[in-house]
Amino acid sequence: MDASAELVVDALLGMHAAFEDLRVDDQAVAYELIAWTNKIKGTVLAVDVPTGLDASTGNVSVLDGQPLLVRPMQVLAMGAPKTGLLNALIAGESQSWQVMVADLGISNTAWRKYGTRRRHGVEFGNDWVVGLRYQGGVE
Repeated sequence: MDASAELVVDALLGMHAAFEDLRVDDQAVAYELIAWTNKIKGTVLAVDVPTGLDASTGNVSVLDGQPLLVRPMQVLAMGAPKTGLLNALIAGESQSWQVMVADLGISNTAWRKYGTRRRHGVEFGNDWVVGLRYQGGVE
């Protein structure tokens, strides 16, 4: 495959699928797509979490002792950043990711019932997408 694309949108596995859970032939296809994506010179935009990153834990898939992860320039989280994405940032998985969150219209009532400990979501104001910046813990 030619590795010249201006933009690749990484939404290969989704939030609840892990590389390890795929059948062997599907793993082979996913591996090739991940390798191709990591070779391109264009922009890679991951949806919610990069393929190969567990959306719940932030653990990176490993194949033959090597990390198996799409290396995006940008990550667009839907509604709110997923726990695994935040854990990966805390662990220093990638300081170069530009993380953004897209407004999906999650109501304040839903945030209070199912959301974070803060009991409200991302403050979007008049924007559909807002950028986030991770700042490490304060000592």
